[in-house]
Amino acid sequence: MNQVRLGALLHELCDLTPIQDALAKHPEALQLARYLKGSGDSLPDTLRPHQALIEAIHTNNSHSAPEVNFCVVGLAAQRIKQYVFETPGLPEIRGASILLDVVAETMAEMVAQEIGRECVLQTAASTLVFLTPEEAGWGLRLKKAFYEKTLVAFCASAAHEVALQDFLSDYGACMRAFLNAMDADRYRAELPVWECLPFEMRCMFCKKRSSVELVSVADGERVPICHACQCKRDAGDADKRRELGIRPLQDAGILSQNNPKQDLQRVFEKSFASDATKQDLWYRAFTGGLNELVPETDERESKKQVAFIYGDGSNFGQITKNLNSLALSLQWTRRAELVNRAAIALALSRAMHEALQEAQAKLNRMPFEVLVIGGDDFSLFTWSRLALRFCQQFVALTDLEYHKGDTGKCIVGTTPICYGVGCLISDEKAPAQRVVEFTEANLLKFAKRGVKAHEKGCIAFLYTTNADQIPGDYHEHLRKNYRREARLGKGQSSQVPVYLTIQPLTAPELNAFLECAAQIKEEIGSLQRLAEPFVRQPIEAALLYFVYQRARAESSDERKQFYNRVMSLTASDGKGTHKELFPLQSLHRLTVDTDQSKTAYFAPILDLLEITKAMR
Repeated sequence: MNQVRLGALLHELCDLTPIQDALAKHPEALQLARYLKGSGDSLPDTLRPHQALIEAIHTNNSHSAPEVNFCVVGLAAQRIKQYVFETPGLPEIRGASILLDVVAETMAEMVAQEIGRECVLQTAASTLVFLTPEEAGWGLRLKKAFYEKTLVAFCASAAHEVALQDFLSDYGACMRAFLNAMDADRYRAELPVWECLPFEMRCMFCKKRSSVELVSVADGERVPICHACQCKRDAGDADKRRELGIRPLQDAGILSQNNPKQDLQRVFEKSFASDATKQDLWYRAFTGGLNELVPETDERESKKQVAFIYGDGSNFGQITKNLNSLALSLQWTRRAELVNRAAIALALSRAMHEALQEAQAKLNRMPFEVLVIGGDDFSLFTWSRLALRFCQQFVALTDLEYHKGDTGKCIVGTTPICYGVGCLISDEKAPAQRVVEFTEANLLKFAKRGVKAHEKGCIAFLYTTNADQIPGDYHEHLRKNYRREARLGKGQSSQVPVYLTIQPLTAPELNAFLECAAQIKEEIGSLQRLAEPFVRQPIEAALLYFVYQRARAESSDERKQFYNRVMSLTASDGKGTHKELFPLQSLHRLTVDTDQSKTAYFAPILDLLEITKAMR
């Protein structure tokens, strides 16, 4: 069987001398490879009874396929956010996310050993899908392993039998039937059962389940914990955090695959803190609290600002539903995963390089903390100074990768394939659960609206100095703080809305804001004084103040340069061209209002102010 797999895998390369030499030790593999390539006349003797099956699969000919049935088996975590974020602590959140991936990876390895690695179709996003000759109790085995590992999470599992002829002729219908079987199991909702009696002490972390032991927390206090939360804390230990942190640096080529420890010492010593602590650099680089994401700088910072970034692919599922062969499905799944990893790695390395150069800072540890990198989504914490640059780079890279050529040949036509990214910047003491929930429910959702409007990847962000400023109702926050009204002209009573933000931003637009912010960040006081009238005064008064200050600046070259940089900012007008933004501009863009019938004006002074603050 191993020789058969080897010959099938290498048959396209069997004319190459090095491949022939390597296969010479495996005669059946070499004979099969030559037969599939067309340079051999016959199959190995042991495979001749299966010639019709091999020919049908090799040529994708359903008409000549024998009557053979097999199963598509899958396991998928359900209500993932409910499980991951049921506790507010970062260690438990990180550990829960890791546990879900570990289950899929462990079971995939079991399938690879028992059936064959080539039978595994998907292991991304806490989901496992594979092919097996028969069901053989795999569904129950998968569920048992899932519940043993997570204890309280919820999963769906299914084994759907298909005929080879149907699989070759209508792959999409077979996979849809499999997904329907998964949905049917999901609706049965076989949730884990747990009980907490009135006299039992509850877990200090989840506040729901009964505690079974005491654990030490950061300040040395011992608190009660349940089995499920203890599993999460154990899974999010330092070794796993290092593994998740190292991977993007390896993907970017900064650290080698073979000896990342030595590379880390060599490449990053100059960026880390004092010589006395360099001997344990390897152990400190990827562990610690969120406050340590912020390096020590020469500037006085009243608060340590940390960003949470949540990205998710748009319309990726639509591609999957339209794929008509197993080969295309495997190729697309793998491509999406590798593009996601590569874009994250490159965007992180570029953002870190620029942030460290500008700040002249010494790192206490790497300025990012990976939570999840899935097939087409990701989430991570970063130092605030590199957050928006990372978002801009990531969206620019993925837009470039998924840009269509001939839309007529694309299986989803003109539907954009890109990413929406939400970014919330707050202080390091903001509860992780609150930050994650707000980013996903509001900022990511707002960015996805922008994807539909711009047909490109989009970024939505919010800058807050502390958790108290995170709004309870984001829509109302936008209407109250970013929306004003102004008269159309002198003596006219009708009014039009004026918006102080043009979010969501595309990657080129955010890049223009970032470049402008980098040039004027030392004059943030002037920028804040310009923005204040737009927030507190009628728009007419704010515009008058803006024009007055700009006229005064004509007598000073330094002040004139500040206004020239601000006035050079442009953005899409929604009609395929760009317009200058400041101090006020009419644009056809997405707004917080559902009624788009009125002409909308934009004065995105708050966007520029928040971006400039984030870079400081």
